[in-house]
Amino acid sequence: MKLKSILAAGLFSSLFSVSVQAENLIEIYRLALDNDPLFRSQGAQLEASLENQNQSFASLMPSLSGSYTRGYNKNGSESGIGTATQSESQSDALGLSLRQTIYDYSTWVGYDQAKKRAEQARIIYRANQQDLVIRVAQVYLNVLSAQDNLEFVLAEQKAIKQELEQTKQRYEVGLIAITDVHEAQARYDQSEADRITAQNSLDNANEALREVTGQYHSDLGTLKKDIPLASPEPARIDDWVSVAKESNLDVIASNMEYYIAKQDVKRRYGGHLPSVDLTASYSDTVRDPSGIDIDTETYGLSGGISVNVPLYLGGSVNSSVRQGEALSKKASYDLEFAMRGTIRNTRSAYLGVEASIAAIKALQQSVISQESALEATQAGFEVGTRTIVDVLLSTRNLFSARSRLAQARYNYVIAILSLKQAAGILTEDDLSMVNQWIEPKTNG
Repeated sequence: MKLKSILAAGLFSSLFSVSVQAENLIEIYRLALDNDPLFRSQGAQLEASLENQNQSFASLMPSLSGSYTRGYNKNGSESGIGTATQSESQSDALGLSLRQTIYDYSTWVGYDQAKKRAEQARIIYRANQQDLVIRVAQVYLNVLSAQDNLEFVLAEQKAIKQELEQTKQRYEVGLIAITDVHEAQARYDQSEADRITAQNSLDNANEALREVTGQYHSDLGTLKKDIPLASPEPARIDDWVSVAKESNLDVIASNMEYYIAKQDVKRRYGGHLPSVDLTASYSDTVRDPSGIDIDTETYGLSGGISVNVPLYLGGSVNSSVRQGEALSKKASYDLEFAMRGTIRNTRSAYLGVEASIAAIKALQQSVISQESALEATQAGFEVGTRTIVDVLLSTRNLFSARSRLAQARYNYVIAILSLKQAAGILTEDDLSMVNQWIEPKTNG
């Protein structure tokens, strides 16, 4: 199944007053590659996991050990007539021993497991990379979302302040009652509380981004408002599910775990089987007795094949095999769980893309309608057919629609990335596509 590239949406609005060269999404991602502690930890785990294969292979290689011993002996005796004798000697002994496994079923199966473990570790690391793509996109877009929200709150507050001033002026000339002034003042006070909340959300979003990259960022760009809305291609949800079943990294890793578990049953059963080793040894000992000019040297060379046949181990091997079979069943259930979760996530992400597109189109029309409604309400307020409460409510509805439209765009981006992750085809290139819809922001 060949999937076409999916156009991803970016986000708009940013409020930092300090203007520097914008740090785009790709730059943020590459900072995260080097600075995110979780991803660096996962990289170290990969390095450690790969060493297991080397250690398992070492058990199949010959082992050679050597020894060296230097000894001193001193003996003395004394006869009954007062005659004493004394002798001293020195010895040097060198030994070498070699062992090579010829046949050990459990060791060979263990090596096969270790190779599969290394392959699985690489798959898990690729999954970690995909998780990092999602995490970076999420925290990046969360900052843009918080900036948008603060911008909307400030714009609404500015509009409410103007309405409050107009209401006070109309009250002073006797056109409206004092209750309208109180209504406008109450709404303005509420807008200040909303501003504080929005600023706090932006601060928290920036902290979450710093947690990933290790530094603060003053300008993250803004979204081009004319982004195209592209449905998933291929258009059939079942095609995406089919790809996910084959390519989802969690499913692949779980399938490898099931294979390893089945191999582990064989490894445990190997405890019933004989093992064959080739052994060889060499020894050389030199003795230097005192008072004798000639050293004595003895050496020996031996070799053979040893066969170890387990006859009875108290039932431990049978118990170990049963344990391995139970763990193999567990791995099969874990695989099924991963498969079902992947199917659910793929369908959910696919539907999320479609829902986001529909929501964006509906909210675009809603914003147009709310703008018209506000204009009509303000005109009615001028001639006395509408109250200030109507104006304030219409103002809130407009900015709420704009805020929800912005959030729908963010949801669209995350849904596309999540769909590709579920299908197992998410890469840095997808962030590059998202980045195409983000431009340096302009102040004003």
